[in-house]
Amino acid sequence: MMRRFRYRSISSSSPGSGAAGQPGPATSCERAERRHLPSTLRSHGKLLIMLGTLLLAACGSNSARFSAMPGKSFPPKDETFEVAVFESVLPSQAFERIARIDVQMEMSTSAEASLQDAIPELKRQARRAGADAIIDIRLKRSKSGEITVFQVSAMGIRYSQN
Repeated sequence: MMRRFRYRSISSSSPGSGAAGQPGPATSCERAERRHLPSTLRSHGKLLIMLGTLLLAACGSNSARFSAMPGKSFPPKDETFEVAVFESVLPSQAFERIARIDVQMEMSTSAEASLQDAIPELKRQARRAGADAIIDIRLKRSKSGEITVFQVSAMGIRYSQN
């Protein structure tokens, strides 16, 4: 059931007002506003809610961090340093594991994530940990309602000095 609102005019000089603040006969514009305002607000409200939901679902959220291995604290690498990525093989030179790196991305089920989406953040975290490269990359996908959670973990390494 639609609730009808009665607009009252306070000023006696306003169109449609009667004596001393009493509602008078409404003009045709005022009647049209009363008729269309609630339904217009309702339809725009629904539209705004739908758009907001889509934007939140499409954007998702990301988080990333690194945890230094005990006793393995190094200064961060420069932002321009190119971190090597070893997806399936280990580096040929000697290295030590210095940090665990975790990246989590949440997105709507319609969006697809891949390892390539996580690599830039894995490299950024590796630089922050002072790592030369990343190895042991592991992927995990899970679903929670309309949200897909994509978790990537890796090990940051530092080449040993010979």
